[in-house]
Amino acid sequence: MSGSVLGLKNPGHVRIPQSDDTQVVEKAVQRIRREAYVWIGLKHNNILKFHGIVEGFGLLPALVSPWMENGSLDRYLKQNTDLSKVEIIRMVRAVTNNSVKL
Repeated sequence: MSGSVLGLKNPGHVRIPQSDDTQVVEKAVQRIRREAYVWIGLKHNNILKFHGIVEGFGLLPALVSPWMENGSLDRYLKQNTDLSKVEIIRMVRAVTNNSVKL
C-alpha cells in the first residue's frame, strides 16, 4: 500500500445530533464498524478493496479504500448530466448485476 492514493469514506448516512451523549456517538461508531465488517467479506472485481478504518478526520471514524477519480456512481451521474438514459441504465445494470452474484 506504500505510495498508493487512498480515499476516505466518511459515512454521511450516520447522523449525530449535537450532543455530548457518548452513547449516541458510540452507537454511530458501531454502525460504521458493522459496515466495515460487511465490506471486509465482499470480494468481487467491481467492489473496492477495504483497507481499514481511520480516526482523526472528524468525530466519527472513516472507512479507507482505494481512491477513485470519479468518486461514487451517484456522484459521477450527478456530475455528468449529459449522459443518455441508455448509458445510465447500462452503468446501473452493470453494478446491480454484479452485486446480485455476490
